[in-house]
Amino acid sequence: MVRRMKAAGLVLVGKSNAPENGWSITTEPKLYGVTKNPWKEGITPGGSSGGAAAAIASRMVPIAEASDGAGSIRIPASCCGIVGLKPSRGRVSLAPFGDYWYGGAYFLCCSRTVRDTAAYLDAVAGALPGDPYTPPVPDSSWLSLSARAPKKLRIGFSVTPPNGTAIDAEVKAAVLATVAALERLGHDVEEHDMPLDANAVWKTYTNMTCVQTAATFDYLETVIGRPVTPGDVEAVTWAIIERGRSTSGTRHISDVEQLRQVGRDIVGDLCAYDLFITPTLTQLPRPFGYYDMSETDIDRYNAKWADSVFAFPFNISGQPAISLPLGWSKDGVPIGVQLVGRYGDEATVLAASAQLEQEMPWSDRRPPVSG
Repeated sequence: MVRRMKAAGLVLVGKSNAPENGWSITTEPKLYGVTKNPWKEGITPGGSSGGAAAAIASRMVPIAEASDGAGSIRIPASCCGIVGLKPSRGRVSLAPFGDYWYGGAYFLCCSRTVRDTAAYLDAVAGALPGDPYTPPVPDSSWLSLSARAPKKLRIGFSVTPPNGTAIDAEVKAAVLATVAALERLGHDVEEHDMPLDANAVWKTYTNMTCVQTAATFDYLETVIGRPVTPGDVEAVTWAIIERGRSTSGTRHISDVEQLRQVGRDIVGDLCAYDLFITPTLTQLPRPFGYYDMSETDIDRYNAKWADSVFAFPFNISGQPAISLPLGWSKDGVPIGVQLVGRYGDEATVLAASAQLEQEMPWSDRRPPVSG
């Protein structure tokens, strides 16, 4: 991926802050400190790609690499008022890794425009021979496809979180305003709530990722020359490693199989729609300290991720999903709206996003902290 970035002429200028191990939807690591949200004092910029998102929103850079294992591209994009696309599974090769989180982890970018996101996808997309996931490839560039007005689309939407939690009124209003705009643009829209036991699925997904995380730290022992200790990592990271190490092989493969079935169910449930619209987060950005990585109970910590219930299902299903800054709270805080496409169909996601960017523009908005 880095070779492809350089070949496209991108200039790498530095590293951005992220929570330890990427395991948070805020960016407050003990090692490097808090990343502030350029829009408002005291609220999270999201995570795990929070440093990247804050740098883009504040105009330090126009684009930054980002990764997404349970919403970590889309969530900071929502919190910071920018664009964040999680591509289809396999769209960007994971090499030199063979796989990660069984296709649940994705790499792309955040940016300020749909155009820049599409151009970046052109730069880095492409499977290598032997990659485990190979989505269909279009016959045109993503940039050119994003500029084409989409045909009349059948669109589903939901403002009902599939974990039974509440949704903020301003977040709901942003989704409904987006739906109304799509109707004005001539698309067919209908409400459709996901028949997903999100709490149970989140627990299974977490257990699977704990095993992979433990394996990653075992690998790092070969790089550092000694095993990880509780003093090396934050408390929740150590709890994750310990759970991964204590999970049996048969339990792990059963979790993977269950997630494969859930992914199939999600795709089947939404196959009638060209796009599916949801909130990116069910709540406005939380204050600092809400997601606390000094927590020693992994289940209690993970319960705080309920705000992102519309994000992680599409890591499991493999579908492309983008967060767009289409709403703003009464206090001027960004609200992201998520568009989910069919597997391999980033073209429709990008084209509809570009259409919404014209209909509900955000380029004239700048945060108080801005270059």
